[in-house]
Amino acid sequence: MKSAVRCWLLFILFIAANSVYAEENYYLSSSEKAVIALALKSVNAETTDQAQLIAKIFNRIRKSEVRTQTKINVINFKEFIEAQKNSELFENSKNAQLSNDQLLNEIKSVEYYSNSAHVQKRIDNYYSNRRQHLLNSPILTELLNFDTALQSHSSNESIKEYITKCVEEKSDKFIEKLRQDDNPQTLLLAKLLKKYFANLPNSQKIEIVYQLSLSAINSSSMDVFLVMIQNSGPQIQKLIQIMGRSPLIPPEFQLIFQKLESQVKPVPWPAVQELIESEGIKISDFDYFEKKAIGVGTMAQTHRVQIKTENGERQSLAIRFLKPDIEQLLQMDQTILKAIAVDIDNDPELKKFNFPSLADLIDDLSQTVQEELNIERTITDQTMGSKIYTTSEVISFNKQKNKLQFSVPETYSLGKNKKLMVQELVFGQKPYKELSQYKEIYPDLYRVIAEKTAELWLSEAFFKSGFFHADLHQGNIMMQLTDSEIKVNILDFGMTGKLTPELQKSAILLGLGIKINNPQLIAKHFFLLSKNNTSPQTLIKLISERTEKIKNSHAETPSISEWTAWAIQNGLELNYEFLKLNRGLAALDVLLLDAKSTFSFDDIIQKIMLNNKIYMADLLIKENQLKLKNVPDMLTALKLAKTKALSCKSLF
Repeated sequence: MKSAVRCWLLFILFIAANSVYAEENYYLSSSEKAVIALALKSVNAETTDQAQLIAKIFNRIRKSEVRTQTKINVINFKEFIEAQKNSELFENSKNAQLSNDQLLNEIKSVEYYSNSAHVQKRIDNYYSNRRQHLLNSPILTELLNFDTALQSHSSNESIKEYITKCVEEKSDKFIEKLRQDDNPQTLLLAKLLKKYFANLPNSQKIEIVYQLSLSAINSSSMDVFLVMIQNSGPQIQKLIQIMGRSPLIPPEFQLIFQKLESQVKPVPWPAVQELIESEGIKISDFDYFEKKAIGVGTMAQTHRVQIKTENGERQSLAIRFLKPDIEQLLQMDQTILKAIAVDIDNDPELKKFNFPSLADLIDDLSQTVQEELNIERTITDQTMGSKIYTTSEVISFNKQKNKLQFSVPETYSLGKNKKLMVQELVFGQKPYKELSQYKEIYPDLYRVIAEKTAELWLSEAFFKSGFFHADLHQGNIMMQLTDSEIKVNILDFGMTGKLTPELQKSAILLGLGIKINNPQLIAKHFFLLSKNNTSPQTLIKLISERTEKIKNSHAETPSISEWTAWAIQNGLELNYEFLKLNRGLAALDVLLLDAKSTFSFDDIIQKIMLNNKIYMADLLIKENQLKLKNVPDMLTALKLAKTKALSCKSLF
């Protein structure tokens, strides 16, 4: 019996590796997934309870080996594959939410067959290829530890060791790919991820292993990493998104990091229902409540609902809420990341690249995510965003014209604890998806819309209210094209910022100082944008040395973001709102890059300056650190030239 059980357990292996059978994806059966879930549940059980649970698992396995208990006829191969996934039971539920009895009942022998000879042949080939793939798995020795722990009814230490090694091996495959790229950015990411997964608590590793058991057995290492990071903490997810936007990250890695912005793991329906009802609201109070989320972010999730208005009409809305247990997960991430940031910042291999302090970045990120926990503040900021970003204009592209309409959904709170955020439902798709169908006939459309979006954002942040959306990436934009207009809806105001008039002026003059490589101007406004923890004399000396090197090397002028990273690395503690501005600028740069725009935000803001000639002229004249004789062309252009006749080079 022991060998029979061992043989059966070979088929519960869920290593995710590249497969030679690329034509199909192979999955564990429902019975095998149930064994995995129960074994993982046993890890945290008391010794007596664990022994009883393992005994029950083996009894069910033995019964399933005696005879085929269920025969299922399938019409086509797709139906067969869906039965292997059994998504309704497993995919969107944590194993802890499935009862032991429910899982034990899934351990049974099932035979799938088809009356179609063609379909039956595909089923037979599927099982043959799947078996071979599992037997060739390099993690077979690790499975034996798992097997031994079950058979001996011993302590859970062997299973814990298996889980730890499994997570490390899976993460190492992706990290190995990162290390193959000779790039300081990927080296930093590789070291960060290695330490992060090594320090994850066992409870989170259990969830990762369980979720991997639901994935295709022959998933690529990239897809496996996506599953792992989706089932990690929200702060590491945001950190990866930010770091993954760097143009220095190779495209294949950028793609997987960008998926985190649109493929975050959803909260399962039972937990959604429980949260809604805890707010004193019944699902039946709605005419319709869509179980599948229409939007899933790192921190929050959104569902479509319908209600009846006072005049009896149906109104479609979206309900947004923070994910359950998000605060505990944030605390977990904060503890891990603060600890490993010290090691990363002091790593000799990384120090030579002069990266900004990871510890400072994590502190900044922690403050940002704490703000996102405040639903009422998000509602207030989205209401502000609706007033600011609701505007329209006619745009030209590829000898065509159309109305471009920017909008922000109206919103309000709901529930006795005000944990639910209700907003009007908007339709459309993410920009790259909506516009991909028009790229052949309107190749310039995406670029024009991206540039107009950046122009609206920059104009408001630098020259008007100072308010800005600090995370305007693809996942937070919903676009819809019609004959009458192009509608751009800006979503998710959980991360916003606002510059005071003083900060606006200093940010503009800092950018100007960087453009003309003026050390006094750069130093003064960096100091005004900081928390005043560095003496101006020390700062001027450091900046003078750097501007001299830039001048002598004739290198390309560094961007504001690059200068900011340098300033932080040299001990300058910058104003929190200015740091959020930099994060927003980075997101804009990615948006422009995705749209294949040749403009950067520097180019666009120069155009905006021309629309604010009087303000800029006054600002330059009053700036005592700026010698006007050094910028006569700029002043002439600002005062006299027309925008259409003026190139960026004549200004800077």
